[in-house]
Amino acid sequence: ARHLPNTHSQSSNTTNMMAASEHCAALTAKCEARISAAHTLLEEDKIEKAHEHLEELIKEQETNEHVSGCDDCKAALAAILKGEKCEHIRHLAERVRFIRENLGKMDGWQLQREEQGISVFYRQEPNSPFVCLRAECEIDAPIFDILALLYEVDLYPTWLPTYRFLGLQSAATLATPTPRRMLVHLVANLPWPIENRDLCLAIHGIDSMDPEHPERQIVVLLKTVEEYPDTALPAPARGVVRMAVPHGGLVLTPGLVNGKGSATKIQLEMTLDPRLAVIPPFLINWAVRHFAFMMVDKMRVAIAGVSTNKVYRDRIAANDAFYGYIRRRLEELALHDHRAQA
Repeated sequence: ARHLPNTHSQSSNTTNMMAASEHCAALTAKCEARISAAHTLLEEDKIEKAHEHLEELIKEQETNEHVSGCDDCKAALAAILKGEKCEHIRHLAERVRFIRENLGKMDGWQLQREEQGISVFYRQEPNSPFVCLRAECEIDAPIFDILALLYEVDLYPTWLPTYRFLGLQSAATLATPTPRRMLVHLVANLPWPIENRDLCLAIHGIDSMDPEHPERQIVVLLKTVEEYPDTALPAPARGVVRMAVPHGGLVLTPGLVNGKGSATKIQLEMTLDPRLAVIPPFLINWAVRHFAFMMVDKMRVAIAGVSTNKVYRDRIAANDAFYGYIRRRLEELALHDHRAQA
């Protein structure tokens, strides 16, 4: 007798294949939706929350029986998770983790000066041209005023110190692609016979202020760049050498949301390549002991005058993209301070 095709078995296989395909499509759609939510957090500069979304999604896929048994589904999800924006989230999250961890330990740091509530430190990387600087203080002022002083880059020369031919010659904002990202150009005067230095510094403000963070902070990432989207970088002027900052950061920890009073703790760390064949020890010691200390001290004095300074008040009124966002965010966090700008 001639064998007849098993139509029931074929139909069953087809149904199973269709069900598996639909399951793959549903998982892929769910994955894309979760990543879209992470991208929204990225656009809000809530990098750590965006990274948590990705990590949770990866764990879900690793424990999903269908994904582990389906090569096509596994490949599709892996491709999505390795996309450009996902990699960007991971990179930024790693930079935030790195700066927070560095500022949480004192390994290798040499205290150069501690006075008036200001501490400055120095660390020389072994067999490296890099110089690491660190400064810390607490400022009893509204976080709004602190951010205003830091944001108005071109006004830095009005309050940063100049001491014995060492100081800031000029400061300019070259680009602000978003309210919390900017590219700045700084030129510093150095004492003869050392040539003046400049740098093009990319700045990225990260919002780590939501309640789920163990310590609620604003993290500002700092890094020099050789190119920047849609912006031509200026060439160093004659007699000026371009420095490099491979990594650095500024961390603001408001006491009001961390149960530590009204003051804001400010921590700055910067790894600097001054592009000097030989770095005179006296220059490093002097710069850290005196200039870095005075910079923090002058910043504290300047912040106290922001709320009454007409130049700052006019700029605050004219820039809702940044200052309006800051106000709204502080209100969301119940961080309205009676001392802040009206």
